[in-house]
Amino acid sequence: MHRILLTAFLLLSFIGLSVAQDVTLSGVITDKETNDPLVGASVVTKDGKGVTTDLDGKYSIKLPKGKYQITYSFIGYEPKVKEIDLTSGAPVKKDVSLGMTSEQLDIVVVSASQYQKSIAEETVSMEVVSKALIQNTNATDLGEAIDKTPGVTIQDSQVSIRGGSSWSYGVGTRTAVMQDGMSMMSADLGEPQLRQAPLENVEQIEVIKGASSVVYGSSALNGVVNVITAWPKSAEPITTVTVFQKFYDNPPDLYSDQTYTSKVDSAGVLVDTLVHYPADTLKWWDDGEVRGASGINFNHARKIRNIDLIVGGNVFHHKSFLSYADEFRAGLNFKTRIHNKRRPGMNYGVNGNFVYEQSGRFFLAVNPNEGALQSAVPSSDRYFRANVDPHFHYTNDKGFKHSLETRYMYIMRISGNTATTPHAISSQIMLNYQFQKLWKKWSITTGLPTNVGISSSNLYTGLRISYSTAIYAQGEFKTKRLSAVAGIRYEVLGVDDFTETSTPVFRTGLNYQVGKATFLRGSFGQSYRLPTIAERYLSDDLNGIVQVIPNRELVAEKGLSAELGLKQAVKISKWVAYLDFAVFYQQYKELVEYGFVSRADQDSLFVGVPNNIFIGLYPQNVSNALVAGYEVGVASQGKIGPIGINALIGYTYNYPINLDSAKNYGGEEYLSEFFEYMVDRIDEDNPDAEKLLKLRPRHLVKGDIQLSYKKATVGLTIVYGSSPENLPLTERNAVDFLSGEIANESTGELGASGRYYRDHEKGDLVFNLRASYQVLKQLKVSFIVNNLTNRIYAFRPSKVEPIRNFTLQLSATF
Repeated sequence: MHRILLTAFLLLSFIGLSVAQDVTLSGVITDKETNDPLVGASVVTKDGKGVTTDLDGKYSIKLPKGKYQITYSFIGYEPKVKEIDLTSGAPVKKDVSLGMTSEQLDIVVVSASQYQKSIAEETVSMEVVSKALIQNTNATDLGEAIDKTPGVTIQDSQVSIRGGSSWSYGVGTRTAVMQDGMSMMSADLGEPQLRQAPLENVEQIEVIKGASSVVYGSSALNGVVNVITAWPKSAEPITTVTVFQKFYDNPPDLYSDQTYTSKVDSAGVLVDTLVHYPADTLKWWDDGEVRGASGINFNHARKIRNIDLIVGGNVFHHKSFLSYADEFRAGLNFKTRIHNKRRPGMNYGVNGNFVYEQSGRFFLAVNPNEGALQSAVPSSDRYFRANVDPHFHYTNDKGFKHSLETRYMYIMRISGNTATTPHAISSQIMLNYQFQKLWKKWSITTGLPTNVGISSSNLYTGLRISYSTAIYAQGEFKTKRLSAVAGIRYEVLGVDDFTETSTPVFRTGLNYQVGKATFLRGSFGQSYRLPTIAERYLSDDLNGIVQVIPNRELVAEKGLSAELGLKQAVKISKWVAYLDFAVFYQQYKELVEYGFVSRADQDSLFVGVPNNIFIGLYPQNVSNALVAGYEVGVASQGKIGPIGINALIGYTYNYPINLDSAKNYGGEEYLSEFFEYMVDRIDEDNPDAEKLLKLRPRHLVKGDIQLSYKKATVGLTIVYGSSPENLPLTERNAVDFLSGEIANESTGELGASGRYYRDHEKGDLVFNLRASYQVLKQLKVSFIVNNLTNRIYAFRPSKVEPIRNFTLQLSATF
């Protein structure tokens, strides 16, 4: 008994002595300019031990006696390194103030690595769309916000990155769209909810290019768009209100080249005849009627003791230049975060977003030429969308971080203007537990995401259930110059009785800092996507003209992507720019592509379809597809002298091939064609055109540059997309049939689609121009002209992009 007591006494004495040897370092970290506390700032020793600041910007860390090199850092601020002497054993108090980064060489992102990290150190290509660019261009939905991003194409609310997918009629996506890391895609259609994102409270939008299924699961074959919303930064309440009014100009005159056998030259060769369609031919609204849009949005951010609060909202009314495509939308959103006073590092809360929308659905134009602005299939829908997101986060004093993100997402659709009974309801419950630990050189992130969706619709029969559950892990090793990432995910997912047990998917990547501001990266990732409920079961009669036909035999898509890239930073005075070059490779198996089918060719698909319908839209698996290319880009900000220069510019080239379209087609043939057609357009009668994946622009230029001087700014956006070279004959015949302008081979007369693509075979170049002036410290006025040259063009068949329009915007902050 005495021995036990003696042992216990000695053990307690040793523990007490060990504790007594630890010295407390504490203090407050504040903003250098405002003196506001920085919540969540990092305090880290050289060997990786660290803590974060609490609600009041305070920190406290216990360390053994000794001398330490402590790094104080916070996102968007210049880090500071302090030498701290704890050899005396007495507690030390060290307050630190951090200044905001004046030249943001380090654009900080979180989507790829799941923690704050310099974009230059990432192993994959990423782009960041700032809240300033969203505000300055008056983007009214997520599609408009990211449409300026190099390599990204928006085709009627569907997102494609580097030619990885084409328009699929509003069904399915290969680009995962997220808000704060949680899915914003409907359970049944797999459709990104681009009008759900609260743009009035966006911190930044991060775009990952390439397969990202390890962290983000199914649908991330092509990449990820992650909307990062903001939290209050200052103790002072801040309110921002923006109002705008948009006016559409009259449509332009059209001049179309048409070919007739009756018009021949002396050698008997067909010649072109110029057909003129005056603007009055395209304009369907009455003289004196104003078509345009108006809207207002607001955002209020504040801290109330230990509570962070965001409240925002928007109202948008659009009288479209397209017939039967008007829209009204109203939304309200909020974010709450409560910091637990008794348990530093713990916070929890509930976020929410509610949107009502009434909009016309413009599916097909009367024809692609003089009837391009008139709907051939008028219809309208009303939607109510909501998501409620409880969340919990805890980081202990040893740096172990636990996160639980949950979301309930609800989408209701009522077709027509008079119906009161819902025609479609989609509900999802999402839970994502994540564990993370960061050391000086190592980090590990693991996750357990689960998603269950329940859907019903008039477009398919019965109640449909979709589900997925997964486990993933991602680790990273960092030295001064090297960053290496590896991850693995295993997932079980299904739709009703169709279950796909995913084989494990992997990702790996390296980033090496070759020079002071030169970064070489390489990455490889695998991905997959389960066909949606709609692709497998949806059957819809589009006003007696086209029948959407389901395919219950569709199987899961699988893919991989690889990339090699170089990023070089250049600094001139207070201006910095990133020059980026990347070569990418994307391969897919069982790729799902929608296409037109005719009753004459495939009558068996039209069983149960009314006899008056001869055309169908049918999804099929394309066995093997390859998209490779390169991308060159520049991102810059800062000042040269008194002139501020911000730019985001990129050119993307891709060569998208159906590998099963030609026998014995190998790498040597692909490379030969890749370089041959880098400059040359593939003519319609060229056999190589049949190999191309359909509806992909192979050349894409996106550029935005803004110059500022004192209180004035001017900006220019340039967008160029080459015309797709593979619009299959069934597609062209369908458009011709619907417009009543069918090609006549005997006379050489082109159909409606043939004329349109002939007129646009060189692609479309569009300019947007803007200017703004800071009238008062709290008030800015802006004027924006979109589609400066008033060009008629379309990024998806039979739906024209906006004609020239003028916007006046007022923004106040107080």
